[in-house]
Amino acid sequence: MPSGNFDSKLMFSEQLWYYYTVNRGKIRSRYNDLTRKFLAYNDAEENPEAFLRKPQFEALEMYIFIKDFMNNAQVYEMFDDWRNHRGSFSDASYYSVTKGGQTILDENLSAEQTDTLFKQMKKYRESYPNYIYALTMGLGKTLLMATCIFYEFLLAKKYPRDKRFCHNALVFAPDKTVLQSLREIMTFDKKKVVPNEYAGVLDSNIKFHFLDETGTILHTIDGSDFNIVISNTQKIIVKKKRKEVSACQTLFDTSGLLSAVYGGEDSEDAWDDTTLMDNQRFKKLCRLPQLGVYVDEAHHLFGVALFRNPSSKIFVLQATMRCLRSITKERHTATIFLSKENFDILDDELHKNFNMNINDLKEPSNAKRRKVQVHVMPPQRSIRLKHVWHEYSLRSKEYSEPLDFKLAETDFSKYTSKIYERESIAADTTVKEKNADYIRDGVRYSKLTLIGEISRYLNISCITVSRILDESVDGTECILETVNKYNAVLDEIIIPSIFHALFEVTSEIKSEERELILLKEPKNAGYYEFSAKEDLILTNRYLGFTPEQIGKSFHADVYCFDSGPEKECFRQYITSDSVKEIYFTGMFTSNQGDLLVHYYDPESGRIRQYYPDFLAKMTDGTYRLIEVKGDNKIDDSIVTAKKQAAEEMAAASGIEYFIYRSSELARKNVLEDET
Repeated sequence: MPSGNFDSKLMFSEQLWYYYTVNRGKIRSRYNDLTRKFLAYNDAEENPEAFLRKPQFEALEMYIFIKDFMNNAQVYEMFDDWRNHRGSFSDASYYSVTKGGQTILDENLSAEQTDTLFKQMKKYRESYPNYIYALTMGLGKTLLMATCIFYEFLLAKKYPRDKRFCHNALVFAPDKTVLQSLREIMTFDKKKVVPNEYAGVLDSNIKFHFLDETGTILHTIDGSDFNIVISNTQKIIVKKKRKEVSACQTLFDTSGLLSAVYGGEDSEDAWDDTTLMDNQRFKKLCRLPQLGVYVDEAHHLFGVALFRNPSSKIFVLQATMRCLRSITKERHTATIFLSKENFDILDDELHKNFNMNINDLKEPSNAKRRKVQVHVMPPQRSIRLKHVWHEYSLRSKEYSEPLDFKLAETDFSKYTSKIYERESIAADTTVKEKNADYIRDGVRYSKLTLIGEISRYLNISCITVSRILDESVDGTECILETVNKYNAVLDEIIIPSIFHALFEVTSEIKSEERELILLKEPKNAGYYEFSAKEDLILTNRYLGFTPEQIGKSFHADVYCFDSGPEKECFRQYITSDSVKEIYFTGMFTSNQGDLLVHYYDPESGRIRQYYPDFLAKMTDGTYRLIEVKGDNKIDDSIVTAKKQAAEEMAAASGIEYFIYRSSELARKNVLEDET
């Protein structure tokens, strides 16, 4: 890639997101309990009633990731660590994304280019951490902003000396229109995004100050916490404004010798009361500790006219896209008036940013996909299944004999850092492997800090930990040396061994029968909206099925399949005489129905939700949960975890779980093969 040319798709923000998603399970396990609870409460995969939409939640995840895990670092600092493979971005780090290369940018940007980017970032840095979160228009940035503030205040309340968290918040709107929309922060039901046990803490501590009128005095107590000040940029000013110049002042220029008589530029008596009150607000804000500033942007609430040539071409694209944002589930019409010059600018910007043109706005480029309105069909279908869960009990055990961590017998090769070198990228030379432990940027423990870390993690006495290490077969010195060389040994060997020596975990499977609704009526709308390829859409008016076959299915009037094998599975079941009812449930994955399975995700280490593709009732009265998977996915660890959880629930409820390969459905009728 020539020097000075950059691929706009390879943005550092995307690299941070990739790094986080790969390490999500590890990173979230290191958060404090309050942060983990806050994230779990807003994660739709852990809490079916979560209020935030997926993009909002992902933005919240990144907000907390930078705040908590990255210690509120400035962007240029994170970029510098990333490009130099330092700290958490090190190849030897516990959070390393890949061995021998952290990200895709390394292969495309030279050292000179990354250095140029770093210098630009550092040049425009602020004296405080400053981040921009860009979300699609109409997605709910104001409520996301409120959620972030509530998170800040909860952590500030629990950890008052931690400088990362805001104790006060100033929320700016750019104009009066948006200022009024920010009232939603004041009226927003906190329980939608804050766990119930913490919502009361916020209600009893937060003080709102809404500056909607010029001249309104800001009534905050100096040095106080948990104030949310909502204003626009015109209501908080630093510069002192002169009164309007009178005719007399114009006649007698006060900038010269007469200024001693009439007063100069800094004369206090030239300032009006309104200006002084504006400055009172600024001074009051300066007396609030750890103030976070949040800025909302202006939206244009379905029309825009662009008749002049703007200085910034991207403004034409931004103003247009704001008109096309989603407001409600209903479809509305936006009106955009463009001069010929701005029409050409928009066409060019659409091509550069989205690889599309204006005609694609009228007729989407991917004509094979279309949006469909999906209505719930009466009567409401439901099934009684057993909800299965594991209940764990923890029992303390007496520490009775020295532990043997078996460090002398352990193969540490998996913890070893390696560098892979080739003399030339172009030449077909051999790759040399070298040990890189010497450049490992790990945590260095002393005996006391190691004891403290284990004590904090297991919530046990430091004295007990010290005794266990000292009396162990390996000995404290050997343990300390090994952990300092390979930090992962602490989490994977030392702590688990001590835990099992002091505690016994017993598990009991419990179940409860519940009635599960397959599809609920949509909230605040008459239908759900989906997008699918034309050849994967089937309606309850499809002429290829008989009326009797149609009557077996369609709890929604339209089914939008994800793949051809799913559609083929449905066709085989609905046309079979051995099937009494068959419902496609895999498309309703956003809490539209109750038929879901909780499973443990082995990659992220979290409990997630899985929606089986089909529910079938056979003519012999038995039920089936059915899943369709591509051949290349059938042995995937996550698919296996879903299968195990679904089979456990199915067995407890007396039903069967079937998983079909795509190739199997393509070559035969799976139901005929059963007979």
